[in-house]
Amino acid sequence: MKLVELHSNEGNAATQSHLGGEIAALCAAFDGLVHAAQRFPLISGGVARPHPQYVYAGMSLQRRLIVDLMRAVRELAGGAFQALPSSLAAFDSPETCADTERYYRSGVASARDRVKLLKLIWDMVGTEFAGRQLQYEMFYSAAQPVVNARMFRAYDWTSAKAMVDRCLGEY
Repeated sequence: MKLVELHSNEGNAATQSHLGGEIAALCAAFDGLVHAAQRFPLISGGVARPHPQYVYAGMSLQRRLIVDLMRAVRELAGGAFQALPSSLAAFDSPETCADTERYYRSGVASARDRVKLLKLIWDMVGTEFAGRQLQYEMFYSAAQPVVNARMFRAYDWTSAKAMVDRCLGEY
């Protein structure tokens, strides 16, 4: 949202749709899984632990959601990453400072603030660090088949089948 506000694009219907469907929906879905795991704990011997069905669902979806989230942020940025000074030296050099301040500002932010935000976002989606972070997010918990097998074991198949049976009984 800060990226969109930086370019005064928050009123654009297509941008709002992109933010809602590609970013907010993914974040809210993951938040919902975390809250569900806390709200519906498994209790054994007086000890509550987050419900594994929701924990493993989040782990299984995370590797897909992070890729989609990073793609959505890149699309929002468009060509902004390519139009950045190579370093902060552009602000410090007497030869380039005035042009840098003039051409890199936005309608709502100074050139320094705009460049700082864009560099931060680029660090999260485009740099070597971002690539390593993506790899971590995709594989920190286990390989996808391992996480999926955990999800299979944790899911409440009995309730799911009972719902189908209820529907069939009324059919």
